[in-house]
Amino acid sequence: MKRLICMMNTTKTTSSAIKNETYNFQKFYWKHALILSGIFLLTSFLLSTSVYANDIDMNAGVTQFDTLVEFIAGWITRLGGLAAFFGVIAIGFGFATDNSQAKVSGMWFLVGGFIVAAASMGYTFFIGIGNE
Repeated sequence: MKRLICMMNTTKTTSSAIKNETYNFQKFYWKHALILSGIFLLTSFLLSTSVYANDIDMNAGVTQFDTLVEFIAGWITRLGGLAAFFGVIAIGFGFATDNSQAKVSGMWFLVGGFIVAAASMGYTFFIGIGNE
């Protein structure tokens, strides 16, 4: 009987502790959520910029985006060509050492490099730059 009472008291104490921890967590969460949302709103108001329409250069943002995409695509094309070049070297070393695994690995590297280069060369097809 004494053991049963002890178990009941433990259960009651545990459930009240869980309720207390849950209440503390909720209080902590809402306090910090309100502080963070206030900081977010304050910074968004302070860092905002008024934008007005101007007839002189309506496509300045689009031109900058196009220039950035062309720059990135050019470098990705170069990296794809470099990967294909290393694939050719790996195939050559595979033939030199008569290692079939190196030949297969070199072929996959060569094909992967060509795929990367071709995808970056065809970026105008994917995002529609130059189709005005």
